[in-house]
Amino acid sequence: MANVEIQMIGYAFPGQRGACYSADLLLRQYKRVRGKKKKKFTYQEMKTVYTIVFFEKSTPEF
Repeated sequence: MANVEIQMIGYAFPGQRGACYSADLLLRQYKRVRGKKKKKFTYQEMKTVYTIVFFEKSTPEF
């Protein structure tokens, strides 16, 4: 599962926006993995989540 977003203009809150995207991917993965499990779920079954955002023009924060 991946989320790649390309934006022309970076928003004033890119860090928070990226955190929301990462949290959304993590929640989607959790629901999918947990839904497939017949026995007890463990968090070790979760994969690392990466969120990549490309900006044509980034804010000074980056």
